[in-house]
Amino acid sequence: MPNHADIFNKSFQRLLGRDISISKEDSYLFHRFYENFIAVSPEARQKFTDTDFSEQVKMLERSMFHMIKFYETGVESSSLFEIAASHSEQKHNIEPALYDVWLEALIKTIEELDPEYDDDVELAWRLVLTPGITLMKHYHKHSIR
Repeated sequence: MPNHADIFNKSFQRLLGRDISISKEDSYLFHRFYENFIAVSPEARQKFTDTDFSEQVKMLERSMFHMIKFYETGVESSSLFEIAASHSEQKHNIEPALYDVWLEALIKTIEELDPEYDDDVELAWRLVLTPGITLMKHYHKHSIR
């Protein structure tokens, strides 16, 4: 049986390790993801109008690490909670369905950039990110503590 956490970690490291930097601080992986995300979603395109993508990429990188930690531990960090709160109906109002589009755009990006991409890599990414996505969807309308 495949070890999905290990497959995910190796894929993530390959992507970060071969990352073609836009600048010293920006990740090509996440810049490319936003290009894909905006290309497939008019809603995302509208939400990111006038966005500083250097800052957005940094926020996504931090968010990814919190989502990975949530997958590993099952414990929601205060940082992940703050991200969910900022995406809730009361703040940026990121509709739950947009997370599915987000994930598909990310998977497309992984497929483009990971030279070892296959069905196991795709499944590993989905499994690792689904708990965090589920949390974000839950907090969209449910009360934020």
